[in-house]
Amino acid sequence: AGTDLASLRTTAVRHGDEYIVNGQKMWTTGAHDADYIWLACRTDPEAAKHKGISILIVDTKDPGYSWTPIILSDGAHHTNASYY
Repeated sequence: AGTDLASLRTTAVRHGDEYIVNGQKMWTTGAHDADYIWLACRTDPEAAKHKGISILIVDTKDPGYSWTPIILSDGAHHTNASYY
């Protein structure tokens, strides 16, 4: 979604005290070093596109979370693709 949060496609569905998240995010800076990251996701699919969005804190040790590095043309690795 980048800066256009209305086009956000990553979803989170409440399941008891937790959320089941499904989606991916590109350009997650520092995910390879972080213990936790924040994630914007759609939690109310019935709401207008500019509403129904929540911010969740994700433990990067959670078995449902993974990332792959995005290596830039100069060989630098600062950002990642994150999967939920």
